[in-house]
Amino acid sequence: SRQLQLITQYYKSQGDDDYGLNLGKGFSAIRGTSTPFVSNGLNSDRIPGTERHLISLQYSDSAFLGQELVGQVYYRDESLRFYPFPTVNANKQVTAFSSSQQDTDQYGMKLTLNSKPMDGWQITWGLDADHERFTSNQMFFDLAQASASGGLNNKKIYTTGRYPSYDITNLAAFLQSDYDINNLFTLNGGVRYQYTENKIDDFIGYAQQRQIAAGKATSADAIPGGSVDYDNFLFNAGLLMHITERQQAWLNFSQGVELPDPGKYYGRGIYGAAVNGHLPLTKSVNVSDSKLEGVKVDSYELGWRFTGNNLR
Repeated sequence: SRQLQLITQYYKSQGDDDYGLNLGKGFSAIRGTSTPFVSNGLNSDRIPGTERHLISLQYSDSAFLGQELVGQVYYRDESLRFYPFPTVNANKQVTAFSSSQQDTDQYGMKLTLNSKPMDGWQITWGLDADHERFTSNQMFFDLAQASASGGLNNKKIYTTGRYPSYDITNLAAFLQSDYDINNLFTLNGGVRYQYTENKIDDFIGYAQQRQIAAGKATSADAIPGGSVDYDNFLFNAGLLMHITERQQAWLNFSQGVELPDPGKYYGRGIYGAAVNGHLPLTKSVNVSDSKLEGVKVDSYELGWRFTGNNLR
């Protein structure tokens, strides 16, 4: 049989735009001279919340050249807006009041073929690919108005970048197999090859962007971006024991790879004093000097499962 399935989703969760956290006049709660409380009167140019869109199209064919085929393409985006928060110096003085936003766009595809060459033996293989784009910004509010209202009246004065923008592209091929050795044991194993490319945009330091936006400087050197790619072979294997119809035990080994967040890692720099309004970069964490690679993790699992009529 053949089947075409379309899934769409829209999700929005947003704070009440009439109520907010009152930090006291002059941000007295930050200094410890009052207690923060929730009150009405919030008037902010950025309301915290999450908004997400998803669309997915899947096609399946149970008799494709003697195999079962499943193909999927998808797109999703997500926007996270955070509640305004103060920047406080060592003397507990609020020097800025701002709110960040992070946006992620991702699209991808997956193609899987499943076959049974013989009784008790199943093979699954396929390809998958995805691309992700990340951007972020920081919205700063008029400090005098925010302070007078306890952080409730927040009018935008400027917006800067928060973290370096980046793109992550993954391409992978995989093979997985399950084989019933006998009625008691099932052996499974597989391999996955994954290629990853990271591209990081050039980025002027966060503090230096604030200086430029506030008119304390006119320009600044950008921390250089760049690209880095790497690949990994990932393996898994396991043995499943069918003790009874209601009991199973298993031993599994698997490998995975995780990429640290490049937006949080890169984009940090040390700048010198301004020269004719320009802030020179003296040292930085950048792609050329510090290539960020995936972290491979080995996992082991030993388990037992019982499924009863009333207990499981």
